[in-house]
Amino acid sequence: MERVGPYAKKIGAEVYEGMPGFKPGMEAKGLLHNKQVIQKKMAEGYEIIDIGPDFPRRAIRGAPQPAYQMERTITKGYEGYKKAFTRTGKDSLVLPEP
Repeated sequence: MERVGPYAKKIGAEVYEGMPGFKPGMEAKGLLHNKQVIQKKMAEGYEIIDIGPDFPRRAIRGAPQPAYQMERTITKGYEGYKKAFTRTGKDSLVLPEP
């Protein structure tokens, strides 16, 4: 969210703030909540803007973030999906200023 919040603010977009009352150990519930919120927003016709994976964090974790993978899966083919970044390599991207 370190990248998402500032970008969303620049373009006047809403941000998923996470599941209320989330605590460590509730990752599966949090992921389901995230999915349900996205599905609701899609049903309401919202534009979903993807600013791309956080490659430095992915390198530290050694794997993609499960939430980002889920978000990419459920928005695939959604008419309101907008890819805001350009991938420049296996582990790099360019995100233009809005």
